[in-house]
Amino acid sequence: MRSKTSCFNGTLFRKNLSRYWPLWGLASFGGAMFPLAMLLELLHNGFRFWSPLETRQAYYTVLSYGVPVISIVYAILCAMAVWSYLYNARSVGMMHTLPIRREGLFVTNVLSGLTMMAIPYAVTGVLLVLVTMLFGGFEPVGVLVTVLGVMGESLFFFGLATFCAFIVGNVFMLPTLYGLLNFIAVLTDFMVNLLAQGFCFGLNSSYSGTVEWLSPVVYLVQKISPNSTYETQWVTDRLGGQRYETSVLTSVTLENGWLIAAYAAAYDFAAVVPISAKSGKGVDALLEEASKFLYESVWYFPEDAVTDQPERQIAAEIIREKLLRTLNKEIPHGTAVVIEEFKEEKNIIRIRAEIFCEKASHKGIIVGKNGAALKLVGTYAREDLEKFLGTKVYLNLWVKVKENWRESAATVGNFGYRDE
Repeated sequence: MRSKTSCFNGTLFRKNLSRYWPLWGLASFGGAMFPLAMLLELLHNGFRFWSPLETRQAYYTVLSYGVPVISIVYAILCAMAVWSYLYNARSVGMMHTLPIRREGLFVTNVLSGLTMMAIPYAVTGVLLVLVTMLFGGFEPVGVLVTVLGVMGESLFFFGLATFCAFIVGNVFMLPTLYGLLNFIAVLTDFMVNLLAQGFCFGLNSSYSGTVEWLSPVVYLVQKISPNSTYETQWVTDRLGGQRYETSVLTSVTLENGWLIAAYAAAYDFAAVVPISAKSGKGVDALLEEASKFLYESVWYFPEDAVTDQPERQIAAEIIREKLLRTLNKEIPHGTAVVIEEFKEEKNIIRIRAEIFCEKASHKGIIVGKNGAALKLVGTYAREDLEKFLGTKVYLNLWVKVKENWRESAATVGNFGYRDE
C-alpha cells in the first residue's frame, strides 16, 4: 500500500478494476458489437465508401442520441460498484483501516469509476475508427469532437451518481435518487399538463419542454443535435447515362457550439466569435473583435467600389460558379469560361460566353438532354448577373471542346488564368 500522504493508491485502483471486470468487460463487448454490425452492413452493401462528412454525421448522431442514454445507465452501475462499500458498516471499517488518506480513497474510487466508464468507450471508439478508415471515411474533427463529448458526458453523469451515493444510505436508493434528479422535472411537467387537461377544456396536455433544462439527459438529447446541410445537385447514372437531381450532404455541425469549442481547444486563436449566417447573430461582435487588429490607412479604392476586377471577369466567374453547382464530380473543374462579347445597350447588356471543356463526352453532359442542363446554368447565371450589373441581361452560352487545355500554359493564360 502507498503511504497515508498519497492522494492516489494504485493497489486499490487495480483491485477495483479487477474486481469489477465483468461490468466493464460486458460493456466493452456490447460496445464492440456496434462497429462490428456497421462493418457487416457496409460489406453487405458492396463496399460503398463513406465520405468524411458521412462519417462525421454518424459520429455526431451517436454522440447526440446514443452516448447520453448509455452514459446515464452505465454511470449509475459504475457508481454502485465503487461506492457499494459505503452501505455496509463492516466494509466501511475495513476500508478506513487501510493506510490511505480519506482524500486518497475518494480520488482512487472516482478514478476507478471513470476508468471503468472509459474502457468500453475506448474499445468501441478504436474499432469504429478502424472501420471508418477501412471504408475511406476517417474524419479527425468528428473524432475529436466525439471524444470531447464522451469525456464530458461521462464525467458529468458519474459525478452526479457519486453525489447521489453520498446522500442516500442504501445502495438501492442510489439509482432511485439518481433517476429522480434526471427525470423528476420532466415527469412533473408532463403530469401537470396531463392533469390540467382533465380540468381545463381545450388545453393541450403534450409535454411543453419548459423545464427540460432541469433534466440533464433530456437537455442533452434536445440541445446537442447534429445539424446537417444538403444541396440539390445533378448527377449522372453510370449505367443508364440519365441525369437526375439528388440531395448531397455538404456540411455537418453540432448545435450549441460543440464544434467551435473543439477548434478553440485545438488552436491558439486570438478570439473565437460564433456567428449565424442565417440570423446575423454575432456579426456585430465579429466586427468589434476584427477592428482590434486593424489600423488606419488611406483609401486605395473609391468608396462605392466592390471589386477591382473588370465586369467581364466577374461575369465569367459567375457562369463558372453555376457550372460547379450544377454539374457533378470532376466535370466542372475541367471547364473554363471566356467572355467573347460584352455589349452594353440601352436597358440591356448582351453577353456571349464560351464554355470550354476537355472531352467531347463532357460537352454532352454540360449541354444535357435537349439542352436542359445548359439552360439551367444560363438561368441561374443570368439571375445573378442581373443583380450584379443592375440591369437586364441577355446571356448566350456556347460549349466547345479544347482537349487537355489545362496542360497548356499558353491556353490557360489565354483563358485569363494567370499568376499575378
